[in-house]
Amino acid sequence: MEEFTQKLKKKREELGLTLKEVAWQLGVTQDAIARIEVGDFSGVELYVKSLLMRYCEFLGVDTAEGLKAYQKWKEAAVSVEAQDEEQVQKERRYLGLEMHNVIVLTMLYSVAVILVIANWMVLSSMNEFKRYTVFSVTNTAAAPVVIEVERDGALVERQKLLAGEVIEYRIGPKMAFNFVTPGGNVELSLGRKVWKVNLNRFRVEVEDGNAKSP
Repeated sequence: MEEFTQKLKKKREELGLTLKEVAWQLGVTQDAIARIEVGDFSGVELYVKSLLMRYCEFLGVDTAEGLKAYQKWKEAAVSVEAQDEEQVQKERRYLGLEMHNVIVLTMLYSVAVILVIANWMVLSSMNEFKRYTVFSVTNTAAAPVVIEVERDGALVERQKLLAGEVIEYRIGPKMAFNFVTPGGNVELSLGRKVWKVNLNRFRVEVEDGNAKSP
């Protein structure tokens, strides 16, 4: 196409015509004629065929040759347009894939966060339950404390707790603790609850060892 448009320019110059004179005769701008002569049809795409035919007739150039050149340009333009459209479709598919990946990753991240939170809640609940099933005894007096542990009314353990010592029992239902404290001042704790007892002898009974609160 460029070879043919250069031929038009050469013909115009041979006839001694300026761009202004040609543009005035064809009723278009000088820029339009200049673009035709270099094969740049931007801005005149809608009427390039008509303008090219008129320009050929004005210069006395064979219009069939001009039409042939136009057809080649049109085919090339369609090919470029198809390539551009294909590129656009590729970019759209790529963006769609990227968006899909973002959505999937977001969902996986959300599920992971939910699982972490759920796991933390379960562990917290287990730790909370554990705290309320462990019975702690601290001898804060100077004299030893004797602890007798019963289960279902039967003695299962007898323990002497020296001054300042701490002992823990995992409690269960129907358990009982008998304390003999000659020096008094025993500290009992269950979960966040703490009791300071100043008695020489007392008994603690457990009704439900699975209770969350004492």
